[in-house]
Amino acid sequence: MKTLFSMLFGIRNPPASIVRNKYIYFFVIAGLTTVLDQVAKSAAVGLELGVRHPVLEPIFFITRVNNYGASFGIFQRQTIPLIIFSLAVIAIILYYLRIIPQRYVAFVSLILGGTIGNLVDRIAYGFVIDYLDFVIWPTFNIADVCITVGALGTIWHLMREKE
Repeated sequence: MKTLFSMLFGIRNPPASIVRNKYIYFFVIAGLTTVLDQVAKSAAVGLELGVRHPVLEPIFFITRVNNYGASFGIFQRQTIPLIIFSLAVIAIILYYLRIIPQRYVAFVSLILGGTIGNLVDRIAYGFVIDYLDFVIWPTFNIADVCITVGALGTIWHLMREKE
């Protein structure tokens, strides 16, 4: 856990009390994830829609896209069902938090933070602001990265336990 904490926040040795108390650890990571996502989106919201701003041409651009669906463009214009789904994911995570083992806490908190970040957009705008454009992949955002890393980390831990 300390390794993931240090990778995410650049702190070599987090205070032991934060890591020991899974609730503090969980909500610090989820909160920072949500804030980082919203700060990046607030910068992207000022960009003109669809205009590519080169970062590492020709592979990486910052391109503002209004995503009215979910991953890979599925469920287009299904804002209310996607809001309900996000609220359900948040409720399930919070309900089961007390029994989530410490080794999963960082990954599940990333899922929560990313879900909240995208939910804020859906409620505020009716769509999610995406801006990370790697040309060969659909445009996405920090919340999407956190959800993906959290899900893959959780799956990785589950697979290691089965061995």
